[in-house]
Amino acid sequence: MIPRIIAGVLIAAAAAAIWITMWPSAGAGTAKSNLAAIQSADQVNQLTTNGAAQQAVVNGWTTRDLLVAMAEEEKAGSDRTTALLGIGVIGIALAIMLPAGRRTERILAPTAQEVEVPQSPWSPSNTAGGAAPS
Repeated sequence: MIPRIIAGVLIAAAAAAIWITMWPSAGAGTAKSNLAAIQSADQVNQLTTNGAAQQAVVNGWTTRDLLVAMAEEEKAGSDRTTALLGIGVIGIALAIMLPAGRRTERILAPTAQEVEVPQSPWSPSNTAGGAAPS
């Protein structure tokens, strides 16, 4: 039981350390400023378009810029996700390998020697000379 508690505390401490120390380097302010820059560039480009074909091109540029921003955010957080997943796998493996602690005794069915079998009135020990009781 003690090894399981120690392993649980160590896994929890490692998960907390990973969560805190591997925080994505691009903070929320950077992501918001990137999004604001992409939106302002889109508005400027939309004002200079003449017709649907040019609007489609500008929308493609904006989509590309947004996808690049999303990929950068995902890349920044993927190391932490991978590390936390690894800690989870280690925790499950330890939970399976370490003993669960003191187990309660199982309630088993009594053995044939422990069971008192009632004597039949027809058994040879209850009758004199093997005759049936009257």
